[in-house]
Amino acid sequence: MALCAVGLATSASAGTTTVLKTSRTWNGSQIKYFETKCPEVDAVIVDIPANASTQLHLHPVNNYAYILEGQVTVQEGELVHGRLVVRKSSTFTKGQAFAELVNTWHVGKAGPEGVKILVWYTTEVGYPYTVTDLSYQVDANLEGSSHCLPPKS
Repeated sequence: MALCAVGLATSASAGTTTVLKTSRTWNGSQIKYFETKCPEVDAVIVDIPANASTQLHLHPVNNYAYILEGQVTVQEGELVHGRLVVRKSSTFTKGQAFAELVNTWHVGKAGPEGVKILVWYTTEVGYPYTVTDLSYQVDANLEGSSHCLPPKS
């Protein structure tokens, strides 16, 4: 019992600030996790210049973003004849965090000062976390992944 109290006191004195706690992505989709025998986390800083946009892309894996500087407007929707037909958009500014979209085509456009975003991707070793090939077929169960098995001969 004393150890538990010490643990709680230590945690409380360290001070924490919840940046994000959610079970849904920013557009309201339920977060779902895939199973892998070879998990990997990749944290990157995405830097988009002032008023520039990302390529049309999707993430086949879960990812979480924190805006370090500036702002970004993210638009998501259906891919029709190689173009995005926007369903929903949201703007995020410095200090905000959000769960990014999974298996949904989208673009991000930086504000007038640009944007710097810290993104964590929870993926599988060797599996892509961003796809820009518009012929990509969504693989919701990661059936195309290796599951860390050696390649077939």
